[in-house]
Amino acid sequence: MLNRRANHTQDVDAPCDNLLSPADLTLDHHSGIVVLSKCCMVHRFSMSASAYECAALLLDTVPGLMRTIASAMRQRYSDDDDMPTLVQLRMLAMLAARPWSLSELAAAQQVTPSSMSRMVDVLVQREWVARTTAPDDRRKVVLHLTPAGHAAHAAMVHAARDVAAALLAQLDAHDRARLYEGLSALRALLNTSCPTPVGSVSGEIS
Repeated sequence: MLNRRANHTQDVDAPCDNLLSPADLTLDHHSGIVVLSKCCMVHRFSMSASAYECAALLLDTVPGLMRTIASAMRQRYSDDDDMPTLVQLRMLAMLAARPWSLSELAAAQQVTPSSMSRMVDVLVQREWVARTTAPDDRRKVVLHLTPAGHAAHAAMVHAARDVAAALLAQLDAHDRARLYEGLSALRALLNTSCPTPVGSVSGEIS
């Protein structure tokens, strides 16, 4: 197990053809990381984590990340009357993906159709959403974004990404690369496993 080449690991910064021996390894019991001293450099191997441990870390981390982004956006746009509320932003994100009926949107947001209708009224007044009737059922109200609605949603997505980028800029390039690789793998898994493709996370800020 120890007789593996260092340049076969994901965390190696430079090639190394020397074989590892037990004397080259030191276990940091506090962090659970194996530290290697070889070729005048230090490499770190993260201990294998179970799927449950990964899930716990993910679910503990994401809510805090979204709260941080939401708080930063509220502070940045506190004086901007055109900024959508968080509820409106969530609705814009859903409608940016596809048109929704009023009843579908109400069910997804877990509110009554009458409450959803009042929320939609505000978006219609701001000219972000338009109401139409379904061609196969004139009693069915279909909601879709207007060009102004798409622009408002795109602006908020861009702002949320700016906030998240400022946070992630505090990581070094190596950690950002590892994070990107892990998130890319998770997104691919979700797109394969879930019937609905993963959309923009910024639409779920709360």
